[in-house]
Amino acid sequence: MSSISTIKYTPFIEVQKDSIHKNLARHANFASALQNALTEKPNQNSPEHLIALSLNINFDDISEQTKGYYYEQVLPNASARVDKSQSAKNQKIQLFEEAIIEIKDIAIKVDIEIDEVNEALLFSSLGIDFLKYKEAGVRTDMLSLLEKDVYQSKELTISEKHTLIDTISLERDKFALLQENILAGTYTSKEFTKKSIR
Repeated sequence: MSSISTIKYTPFIEVQKDSIHKNLARHANFASALQNALTEKPNQNSPEHLIALSLNINFDDISEQTKGYYYEQVLPNASARVDKSQSAKNQKIQLFEEAIIEIKDIAIKVDIEIDEVNEALLFSSLGIDFLKYKEAGVRTDMLSLLEKDVYQSKELTISEKHTLIDTISLERDKFALLQENILAGTYTSKEFTKKSIR
């Protein structure tokens, strides 16, 4: 290209460059806004945020036996220990705290269901106690039911729910670790509740 042509097209090239830069900037801003929208952090103070973060359980999959233990034994036993002279809110908090203790300590008996026979046989062939493993799972599921009740409580503030849920999560993690140890063959009887029924 001759120097005359270069001079002639220079303004056009500059305009094109400017247009390209503006388009790129618009695209970058749009992409940034889209990314922020897709990854927007939920409101930490909304109950919906609590549910979305912590409840990943399909409650329909929890066995009727587990629900029976929870609603017919755990909650009534915990309720019996609540100090009724407290305010309604404090009674609710104590109920949940007592329920956590009850879930850890309650004597439960688990059986091998028909649809669990093959799994139990596999566990047995590997030298793993299927009933101990299942019992830990039942207690974990009861903690999930309790967590759901905490979320749905209208008496408690979000901060109070967080405190209870942190405790529930800690206990649930202990049972998950127990199940891992049972599978690995490294668990000791001290890790397991003494009130288990055999």
